[in-house]
Amino acid sequence: MKKSVIAAAAAFHIAATVAIYFASAVVPLSRLFPDTVKFQEQIVIAADVLRRSGVGAWFFALLPFHVKLYAFCFGLFGSLTSFSILWCEPLNALYYVGILYLIFTMSRWLFGVRAALATAVVIGVWPSFLAHTTQPLKDSLFVALGLLFLALSSMWLVKEYSWKRTLVVAVVGSVTEFLLWVVKAIGSCFADFNA
Repeated sequence: MKKSVIAAAAAFHIAATVAIYFASAVVPLSRLFPDTVKFQEQIVIAADVLRRSGVGAWFFALLPFHVKLYAFCFGLFGSLTSFSILWCEPLNALYYVGILYLIFTMSRWLFGVRAALATAVVIGVWPSFLAHTTQPLKDSLFVALGLLFLALSSMWLVKEYSWKRTLVVAVVGSVTEFLLWVVKAIGSCFADFNA
């Protein structure tokens, strides 16, 4: 995927997020995404812990992993008193572009460049996918990690590797699997604990 296509995808996502931000003045986002209200409150708390107590307290806070990541964006770009989906956009745009890149890459391995581009465009403009990637949900991170793990696993089918490269891919795959577990299992436990 060319850099200009990646930049265009990021710009499209930013435009969609701004549109949803302004639309939320008419239709509250809590109706469309009920989980976001809980996560918004947790992001504000995590950003406050990070600002007041430092990285150690932030790391050991009993909050979901994706909330802690959003707290960085919120702490860097946002106000600590009010939440906006615009403050989460750097991370959400990264997830969005990463997901589309992985979809394009895997589709290209299987079906060629034209089919891969068509697949990435259809998924990129799919309304529910686009809307969900503008919110501070763990879904985007989980999907990106899941696709990365799938891509790493399927690489063995299309390429031959040296032992050194095999070791690198195995380590990256293991770290990805661990992060999937952290986001899904541990993140859910902390979310239920704090509810």
